[in-house]
Amino acid sequence: MQGSATVHMAAPADKIWDLVADVRNIGSYSPEVFEAEWLDGATGPALGARFRGHVKRNEIGPVYWTVCRVTACEPGREFGFAVLVGDRAVNNWHYRLAQSGDGTEVTESFRMASSPLSASTSGCSAASCGNDETSGI
Repeated sequence: MQGSATVHMAAPADKIWDLVADVRNIGSYSPEVFEAEWLDGATGPALGARFRGHVKRNEIGPVYWTVCRVTACEPGREFGFAVLVGDRAVNNWHYRLAQSGDGTEVTESFRMASSPLSASTSGCSAASCGNDETSGI
């Protein structure tokens, strides 16, 4: 399963990237992940860095932590991460930024692995997984 949505934001790409790529901000934007923290001594976004997100599924529960790994990290252009179960990616979130006129086109996308387990641990809600208008962050 996969989906994407693009919106135009009246802000420069580097400012948007700073907000999206610092996962400590995720609780301000996500309907399900209400906090996140860098792991393994990481202090900010970098390719391969790990973080964990505190999830409240569908805004009602269950509540759990999930570990993620940064898979794309190009300041001002793109940020992506894989949601992991062990070492296996069950969902991938990606943000692509493109300067456009007076602002930035921001495309958020997700791609879930096919398995019954991924449906319960993916990091996206039932409403957003079946809809092209996703809101992971």
